[in-house]
Amino acid sequence: MKADRYWPFPVSTNSLSRRDFLEGSCQLAAGLSASLVMPSWLHGQEKTAESRSPVVETANGRVCGAIVNGIHVFKGLPYGAPTSGPNRFMPPRKPEAWTGVRDALNFGPIAPQRNPKLNPMAALAASIYAPGKPMSIFAYPRQIREGEDCLVLDIYTPGVGNGPRRPVMVWLHGGGFAQGSASASVYDDDLKKRVKTLFGDNGQRVIDLYRKTDPSLNPYELFVLMQTDSTMAINSIRIAERKSAAGRAPAYLYNFHWKSPINGLHSPHTLEIPFVFNNIKIAKVLTGDSPDAFELANKVTDAWVAFARTGNPNTAGMPAWPTYDEKNRATMVIDNQCQIVNDPIREKRLLLVEVARPA
Repeated sequence: MKADRYWPFPVSTNSLSRRDFLEGSCQLAAGLSASLVMPSWLHGQEKTAESRSPVVETANGRVCGAIVNGIHVFKGLPYGAPTSGPNRFMPPRKPEAWTGVRDALNFGPIAPQRNPKLNPMAALAASIYAPGKPMSIFAYPRQIREGEDCLVLDIYTPGVGNGPRRPVMVWLHGGGFAQGSASASVYDDDLKKRVKTLFGDNGQRVIDLYRKTDPSLNPYELFVLMQTDSTMAINSIRIAERKSAAGRAPAYLYNFHWKSPINGLHSPHTLEIPFVFNNIKIAKVLTGDSPDAFELANKVTDAWVAFARTGNPNTAGMPAWPTYDEKNRATMVIDNQCQIVNDPIREKRLLLVEVARPA
């Protein structure tokens, strides 16, 4: 299945977020967390026994984490106070300071989720994230509790107090802020009905265009691609347009087009995450473990690290990556052979903007 999924690099190095909707639009939410990208030299190392990190002084008190594979790991560090009681639905407050040394060895609570008993798709969602399933790498351990004291960070760094200040990349997890569900396959008549909910009376125009541009896709795949393009792709392009027009810092746009070798997956939501963090070995149920996957992960990780360090994702491993503007709409299509394509979904983009229904 062809997957047109986009997300622009933001103009600062502090925020990388991406939402897209593909292959059943499965979503998983967990407590707000942040982590650092692992550089390419870390891939391929097996997990070793943990040892304690040095005690580190923070703005709120001293902490002690673990050293895993030479990386200092600090989990569950609060960056905000609990959001319960009078703090609920209010602006975040600073966390309280502590005395002594706080252990930072375990993940903090996750944000409250939907009650599975009230969600008719819960069983289906659970099966997708079950152990051994391709999406299981995104499921959080059952022993982690939900709670309103979920404003916590997980921090990974190659060293503490041993050199100049390092660039920091903050990763905000995906999941649509709720547990989603997988769409069942649709037949042709159902396709028309479902597309009408997206585009009203213009639905047939959209179907005709997608059948022309993607003739090999079945009705289910067409519908998923239409949903993806009309929401995540178009919105990501809009963000890139606005960041570029602001002129304060360059914007870069990418389309992760690599296809998973795992049967039936194609190019699903979240597929690029193991490549960004260079975690192919532990994500092989989603990505496979071919040499091509490891090679591409090195390229993608290096680009993300370069962007975090300099604000520019260009590296020797990829073609020259121009900044995004509305004239050329340069987009890095990430695949085994990465390439820059100007306005890769132009015909679709123009029609989707024209027929978009008011929010």
